[in-house]
Amino acid sequence: MKRGMLLLLLTGLLMGCAAPAQEIVTVSGDYYEMDFHLPAWQENRLDEWDEYFIPPQGHYFLVVYIFMKSVTENPIELRVEDHELSYTLGATEHYTTTLAATGNNDIYLLAYNRNYGGTTAGYGRCCVFVVPKEAQDFVLEITSLPPVTLTVR
Repeated sequence: MKRGMLLLLLTGLLMGCAAPAQEIVTVSGDYYEMDFHLPAWQENRLDEWDEYFIPPQGHYFLVVYIFMKSVTENPIELRVEDHELSYTLGATEHYTTTLAATGNNDIYLLAYNRNYGGTTAGYGRCCVFVVPKEAQDFVLEITSLPPVTLTVR
């Protein structure tokens, strides 16, 4: 019993040490201040969604957690089209993909035609992008905010 508990404790410590440290990158714009919790992470399936919601073949989901806080009393509403993720593929090619979906408070929602805006107190949001498996050098651009270079685990 003692050996089992010790093994469990050591395994937990090793996994904690091996996990990449979380970094919070804060950017401010005209309407919002956003904390990006990095690294972003990759998913091959989003089980919180419909059981069949998997990315197209040769792609994966890139999930970025963002905490948003408005810096004006009446912030503009951000739309799906206001989130763009650029990346490189190969040596020189550059692509841009728009936001595939977002979730509020980690409850995923389809968001192809959904509008959303901030509140003064702020809220957390998981933003999900569909990207090719060979994609790299991710930069997230949100309307009226400076671009954010993403680290990915």
